[in-house]
Formats: sequence, structure tokens, C-alpha cells
Amino acid sequence: MPSVISLASGKGGVGKTTSVANLAVAYGRRGFKVLAWDLDGQGNLGQALGVDPAKARVSSYHLVTGKAPAISQAFHATEYDNVTVIPSHMELFAAEQELGGALGKEYIVRNLLLQPDVLTFDLVLLDLPPNLGFHTVNGFAASRWVLIPLQMSGFALSGLRQLAHAIRLAQEHLNPELELLGLIPTFVNDRTTFSRELVEALHMIPNTRVFQPYIPYTVRVAEGSLTGVPVVASSPSSRAAESYIKVADAVWDVLRQAPAHVTRAPSPSIAAPQRAPALTPGEANAQLLTVPRPGARRRSFWSFFRRPQRSTS
Repeated sequence: MPSVISLASGKGGVGKTTSVANLAVAYGRRGFKVLAWDLDGQGNLGQALGVDPAKARVSSYHLVTGKAPAISQAFHATEYDNVTVIPSHMELFAAEQELGGALGKEYIVRNLLLQPDVLTFDLVLLDLPPNLGFHTVNGFAASRWVLIPLQMSGFALSGLRQLAHAIRLAQEHLNPELELLGLIPTFVNDRTTFSRELVEALHMIPNTRVFQPYIPYTVRVAEGSLTGVPVVASSPSSRAAESYIKVADAVWDVLRQAPAHVTRAPSPSIAAPQRAPALTPGEANAQLLTVPRPGARRRSFWSFFRRPQRSTS
């Protein structure tokens, strides 16, 4: 059976699809057979691997809705060695509505990955949408691992807590084997204090892998989304390409040493998002109008990951 990894994020624009494309090409060049499956209706993964989603006669939509019963019908070869892609299209957004109240719809992707044609692959990389909706739930139900590309921004850190909570819920209700593989810091500018502090905060999360080297922000990485040529292929000697290749190797080392199946995977150590207290209209307006005092102490990045203290009373 191939190792199935979901690449997930709580928000868009963090380099998730770019990471899927570059990891797929890096593994393909190592001789691993890779299936890259786009479960995001934006359809960017096909484009990132040089496949025009608009010209694909069979896509993720046809598989999820049962219009194409065999997963191999949606396989599209790429120009990269050992890399096959299942492209997506905007029509995938309508799939959940079409399925309605169908029983077991959370396991559609898992069941498709059990078909014999998938056994020829070493790795399956699922590119999930930047939300916690139907397709993300399907990806979590089908995966052994979750890999999270994380842009160096405060919004991404808030999204990380929500994503970790979603992983815990999936473990409890859908897939007890699901496990957080680790974090990939992206768009890192190590010349700024901001990026360095955020990376340091990630390393302080207990029992959580932070893969290195970090993915720097470069124009070459951004160009790959337009040209359909991942930076690993277009500029293999660049810093960004070398970073993706080393991350791919580090991820494979974890997969190679970990058991293929477990009874219950450990839950993420990242704290769940706190519920906002109920406010009166006056209190809400006061918070919106509050201006931080000059010289006020900046909130620690580590506070994003602290578990709420339990009351002893």
C-alpha cells in the first residue's frame, strides 16, 4: 500500500499546492511513483504540474460523485518522471451538494484509494482545499499522515490551531490512524526578526516535527504556479529547490521508520482554538475601538500554542 499524505492548510496562499507539486517531482526523481491528487476545486495542482484542468475529461469531480467509478480513469501523466496527477476543476465545488445525504460520503476518497490501480504507487499526495469542509474531511479519512505547509504570518498560526483541532476530531470520529506528520515553514525570510521568531515558536511546540530547511520566498517559486514547472525542475540548484528536496528526504525518513498502521495515532500537541466569550454590543464596540498603548508589550508568538489553563475551582 502507498503512503497517503494529506497536505492541508487553514488558509489559502501558504504554498500548499506549490509544496505538493515540488515534493511530487522531488520524489519522482528519487524513483518513487507518485500520485498527486487535487481535491481543491480551484484546480491549481494540475496547472502546477503542467496539466490543463480545463482539458481533462475526467477529474476529481467525476470520481467523487461516482460518475467515473475507476480511479484510473482520472490519471493524467505529467512530463515529470514517475508523477501522475488527478486534476480538479471548479465543478468539484458542487460535488457535496450533488451527493446530498449519501451514506458514507466521508469515505469516498478512501474507498477509491483502495482500488488495485493505486497499489502501483509508492506515495499519494492529497492537495486539500484551504478550509475544513467536505473535501478536507474526505482527505483526512483517507490519509495516514497530515503535512502542513505554514506561511510565516500571524493569521497562519491562528489557522494552525483550528487545523490541529480538526485533526483531533477526525481521529475520534473517522480515522484513528491519522497523524500529524509535521510542519513545513514556507515564505521564510530569515533576514527578518519576524520570520525568525515565528520559526522559533514552531520549534517550541511539543512533539511536533518542523521540517528543515525552511522554504524561502523567491520569485522562482512563485513563477512555478504560472509556468507549470515546479522550481525543483526549473531551477534544481536554487536554494528553494534544494530546500524542497531536503524536506522530501526528511519526510521519507519518517515514513520509512514509522509503522504503516497503528491502532491510535497520537493527537497533535497544538492547543485547540479558544471560544470567544459572549459580549454585549457595547463591549464589542469597545474592543473594536481599543487602540494599543504606545510601547505596549507585544503578544508572545508562543501564546498561540499554549493550552488554556484548567480551572482548579
